[in-house]
Amino acid sequence: MVENAQQNVEYFVTTDLATVVDAVNTLKDARVIWCTGEYSGYSIAEFIAKQMTSGGLNALVFDPSMAGTATALTRMVAGDVLLTFAGNEPSIDAGYAVRLAKDMGIKTVTISGSGVALPARIADVSIIVPHKSPAGVASFGPMMEVVSLIWEALMTPGTDETKARVQAHQERMGDLLKLRSETPEYEVAGPQNIWQDNVRQG
Repeated sequence: MVENAQQNVEYFVTTDLATVVDAVNTLKDARVIWCTGEYSGYSIAEFIAKQMTSGGLNALVFDPSMAGTATALTRMVAGDVLLTFAGNEPSIDAGYAVRLAKDMGIKTVTISGSGVALPARIADVSIIVPHKSPAGVASFGPMMEVVSLIWEALMTPGTDETKARVQAHQERMGDLLKLRSETPEYEVAGPQNIWQDNVRQG
């Protein structure tokens, strides 16, 4: 399995690495990066949106349902980019989001394990990630490698700013940890006791 994972990454580097550069160039100047996907793709979209936000980028995630897509499309403007994640699922609804965004003139990037998935077929930039596995299931490791690569590439130009932001983030975490250590038990237990009393009375 380790050898297979290495082969997947090596194959990707020799075949599709240039597309990653195109994706990074598309994403780096985005006003807002809208992230979406279906099934496991949505979880990846949620994760990378949080990472991008913590890194100082303006990123939002939305569920590609009818209401979720309509709301996101209504808010998209020129200069935004739609970033879609499609594993090996059909991702039809995510594909509709890509199609409508393109119709509006929004740039689109898709990272997919399948070149025939609808979002991958119609996006401006499509990164196809190998996913074969001897276990008989689709490997998601290479996709996470690509996501990490794009994330690091987007953060590299502002290295000093990124370091300062990370340091400030750690300091705020320290402040929160200190508040937790100073919080008396009744602050935590009080509301829970009130809730339990109300439930018992009900």
